[in-house]
Amino acid sequence: MESGFDMYMNSTYKNSRENCQTLLLKDDAPGKTFNLILSEPLIIDSLSDIYLDTFITYSIGSDHKSTDPNKQYFMLDIDQFDLRGVSTNIKMNRKIIIPNEEATGGKSIKVHKGKKMNFVCNINPTKLTNISGGITDMNGDSIFQDTTLTIVNAGSSENDQTLIFTGSNGKTLTVTANDSIINVSPFAIGPLFRVNSSGTAINNAAEGIAFILNSHTDLGITAVANNNILTLSGTGGHPVTGSYIDASNATSNSPHFLAEFLIVNRK
Repeated sequence: MESGFDMYMNSTYKNSRENCQTLLLKDDAPGKTFNLILSEPLIIDSLSDIYLDTFITYSIGSDHKSTDPNKQYFMLDIDQFDLRGVSTNIKMNRKIIIPNEEATGGKSIKVHKGKKMNFVCNINPTKLTNISGGITDMNGDSIFQDTTLTIVNAGSSENDQTLIFTGSNGKTLTVTANDSIINVSPFAIGPLFRVNSSGTAINNAAEGIAFILNSHTDLGITAVANNNILTLSGTGGHPVTGSYIDASNATSNSPHFLAEFLIVNRK
């Protein structure tokens, strides 16, 4: 007669859980290309499969909604992935195609691809320290509006507030509001920009910030000031961080995408 141990214990039991890693990419830029540095190296120690799990955008812009014939989907490519997809349209070869679900294009969060794994490619053992590539619409244009920062009533109370700009090459530039800067256009000296004129708030402090940014051509950011609106553009990787006037984090409020990949080791 078999013992209880023999009847209920599976002596050949194996742990069937897969070894998975998650790769999260967040790009705070309106550009067509990106080169994002990982906070720590991603080590893949065996042949693995890569799946796209989630793709989210924020503030895509009214000119980039899905009702535009050229904005029906996004084409994403990543240099570190061996993408082998072949299409009847040469523009779509070796691209990850993501439907554009944003119908209005306002300042909102939109899930274009959520929690349903789509196979992307496989990857051999490697060590990744950065992820680079590009994302465009059907015409090869950016899927985002330009990053816009609004300067509202830059008065003396904002003295010493700062903004930190980061370019695609990883270089950073910190600019600071200072009410002692000489009152002449463009209201900027070195890394400082003026916030008031004879004790009166000036609404075009953006002009001084734009002058500083455009003077640093190695940063890779082009700035245009129009009254109190500062518009930033360039080629990928131009997040704006820090706080100014409204104490908000400009990175969170600028257009960006978030992509989540699942990396599953082959059994």
